[in-house]
Amino acid sequence: MTLPFLGIRRLAALVLTAGVGIGGFAGPLAAHAAQPSLTVGYVPVLGLSPALLAKSLGIYQKEQLNVRLVSFPSGPTLYQAMAGGRVQMAYAGVPALIEWASRGLPVQAVAKVEDGTFSLLAAKGYHGTIRGATIGDAGQGSGQDVMLRGFLLPHRRLAPSSVKVRYLPQSDMLSALAGRQIDMALLGAPLTTMGELEGDRVVAWTRDPGFVLLARSSFIKQDPKIVGEMIRAHRLAIAYIHRHPVQAAAILARDLKVPAVRTAHGLISPTAIVQRGLKGLRFSALFTAQDFKLYRTMDQRLARLGLISHPVNIRPFFDFRWIRP
Repeated sequence: MTLPFLGIRRLAALVLTAGVGIGGFAGPLAAHAAQPSLTVGYVPVLGLSPALLAKSLGIYQKEQLNVRLVSFPSGPTLYQAMAGGRVQMAYAGVPALIEWASRGLPVQAVAKVEDGTFSLLAAKGYHGTIRGATIGDAGQGSGQDVMLRGFLLPHRRLAPSSVKVRYLPQSDMLSALAGRQIDMALLGAPLTTMGELEGDRVVAWTRDPGFVLLARSSFIKQDPKIVGEMIRAHRLAIAYIHRHPVQAAAILARDLKVPAVRTAHGLISPTAIVQRGLKGLRFSALFTAQDFKLYRTMDQRLARLGLISHPVNIRPFFDFRWIRP
């Protein structure tokens, strides 16, 4: 099975444009007085779909928000930008939230985004075991890293030292598998789907703790109204995914520049690839008791991995004034 053009295994950087009304948001938007520009950071993966849809569907405009989305290659680099005050809000992972907030970074989660699973994908032609494999993940302290070294390997009764971890941008993972620079990679949607279509195979999986919508504590205090408007836009985008899954998949495939994949059974469209990926994700702005059970366990695993000095009380890292748990 081959991809239709050279280099297609590298997932292209997102090209985000403020789209005219689509689906349930069709029609001209009313003119509003411009709000101050709000910089929102994100990592370009399918779990960040609400941010991408809110931009492309004009939901931010409808909520009178002047949002500038800024892409970062990994969670840790995004948190560095938050620490430097370059972004006021972000769509980011829970493991890094616990790690950075426990060290004093003044940020809080104001809403949930999604959760799902990570798949451990073995390169086509690799028939070795997990033990001794070179495994790609997105960076020390990232969601993939914590779930790989803190959950998946211990579940298999393997120590982190039993594998060689290589940190790579997610956009490089599939090409690294194809070139056998790594034997396996821990990936989420839609990269898992694309890899499977190319002949890579899933050998294990682990839960993905997912993303949350974060804000700097000073920004929450200074502009709670804007935070509330962002959460409303976030919930509208999630509702669109639930009500219009095919249309949402088409928009996301376009914005993520997901390629079609030619297989022995025919051409798999970008929309179909994203649709398959979305089915494995559970989007919701609401936190559940099960979420916090995982977060508390993750806090302990972060300490065991040496990413934080000791387990901490994670409750202050969440602000529930807009979203009740």
